[in-house]
Amino acid sequence: NSFCTLLVHQPSLGVPRRVGKKPRSKVLGSPCSHVLVGNTQRAMVVFEYRVVLPYTLAEFSRGFEYACERQRAEVMASSANGETADREITTTFDGVPDVVVSHGRVPGRELLCQRGTFMRNKLNLGTRFPGWVRAILPKEALIIREEYWSAFPYTFCRYSSELFPKCLDYTIESMHHGSDLGARSDVFGCMTDAEAKQCKLHVLDITEPIKATGGVVQHDPTTFQSTVTGRGPLRGPRWWESDEHATMPMMCVYKRAKCHLRYVPWSNSIETAVLDSTVRDMAVHSFRNMFCWMDDWIVDA
Repeated sequence: NSFCTLLVHQPSLGVPRRVGKKPRSKVLGSPCSHVLVGNTQRAMVVFEYRVVLPYTLAEFSRGFEYACERQRAEVMASSANGETADREITTTFDGVPDVVVSHGRVPGRELLCQRGTFMRNKLNLGTRFPGWVRAILPKEALIIREEYWSAFPYTFCRYSSELFPKCLDYTIESMHHGSDLGARSDVFGCMTDAEAKQCKLHVLDITEPIKATGGVVQHDPTTFQSTVTGRGPLRGPRWWESDEHATMPMMCVYKRAKCHLRYVPWSNSIETAVLDSTVRDMAVHSFRNMFCWMDDWIVDA
């Protein structure tokens, strides 16, 4: 299942952090260098996220699929905000997708992503965005197409607006490493110098709660212990550095997210809010629940 189909299940995005004057420019550049938007010069928002989890890669693959389906079902059943996520296509692909070649930054991705599963979803974000965003964008702009290529442990996801296909450039590239505590600095080693300079690193900790959607359960890994594996409770912060958890398997999810809105007022504020409230909060929320649901899926891993 696509990691970001859960976008429609996350908290509403906040107000823009800063709205100010934008400098004039005639500069065009690479996806992470300065881009001309109308008469403004600004840069695409790029984040790298790292999430350490107490699983083998095989366990994670099974558990993540279970968590996506369960959380999607629970949230969609309780949502009153108009969000929907419709699966349009599920099939296999054979051959490296062009977008992986052009937009991916993981070394060796052409070998990792030669074949796998492709899914296309139609996301209606409903009232998930706050009023100030909905005032800028027409209602149809909140219908997003999601394309997801899974060749685990490598995955790639692209989002586009059905109404304005050239306005939204939003991609998430993920790499999953076993026996890993999140210390790799070369996972996205094909970034340009400009991209590497701009990219902001966030280490996420599933013992730290985030603001959740109203009516949606957010479980607590600091109080849960698996009766099947004995794993937990996790003692945070940075629980993976504790000797108490040294006997558990460890892995890390590395994600690089890029978001660029063209021809949209306050685009930098919206881009940052999108990444903060989708990739970051979604990862923490989903992985917290996945850990606490462990006894429901670990036997099948």
